[in-house]
Amino acid sequence: MRNKLLDLESQSDTDRMMALFIDGDNISHNFIDDIIKESSKFGQVVMKRVYGNWNSDEMKGWRDKLQDNALTPCQVFPNIKGKNATDSSLIIDVMDIMHEGVIDGFCIVTSDSDFTALALRVKEHGKFVLGLGSRKTHRSFTNACTKFILLENITEKQKPKPRKKSEKDTPTTASEKKEQKVKKEEDELLDLLTDAYENVESDKGNAHLSAVIEYLTKIDPGFDPRNYGVSKSIKLIEMYPKHFTIEKEKGYSVLISRISK
Repeated sequence: MRNKLLDLESQSDTDRMMALFIDGDNISHNFIDDIIKESSKFGQVVMKRVYGNWNSDEMKGWRDKLQDNALTPCQVFPNIKGKNATDSSLIIDVMDIMHEGVIDGFCIVTSDSDFTALALRVKEHGKFVLGLGSRKTHRSFTNACTKFILLENITEKQKPKPRKKSEKDTPTTASEKKEQKVKKEEDELLDLLTDAYENVESDKGNAHLSAVIEYLTKIDPGFDPRNYGVSKSIKLIEMYPKHFTIEKEKGYSVLISRISK
């Protein structure tokens, strides 16, 4: 198992064969372009399936997206009222395909925590698991994935806007609360960055930014700079000029150092 995990981590994204599974009952068709674009960053998507009851009005939007996006519709009949047959059908197909040994990575698009056990099982077999879901997704599923990304972060219309600096004028009660919330989030992010830095710091007293982000992603698969209103990892460090210095090496490598108090 250890060797399989090492192979998984060292595998190039361009070499990875990906399968895309979408919970059509749970995810809007409006996300499809961004879903395909994001999942393709982690490998070659050779399989794209959408599950749901295609006879229902709720799947009409997905029906309009099938041909343009080369999606395979998987019909699921609701045999028992109140039971989610879509979950069961998707889970069975993922397990069958996983055991065929052709697919290296699975992208599961859902906000349903019922897929937590599936993600864990697939990951235990040395496969890469990418999860895509909304902010309401329970942490049990996000933590079960190798990497989890919020749909809100990959959709331009819903992408969080960068935080604005608070006004110098006398704030209202509402703005005071907002300022306190922003301050709390910034303090929490600083704690995360500091903890990650301390865990990957070299003997020279610095750390590669990529190592810091990799550490954060391992402890929280849902970690993403875009969660904090910025597009790149380096901008997270730039938010704290009193705590970190940045040094760019030849190429694309970035070293950071912690400023001693």
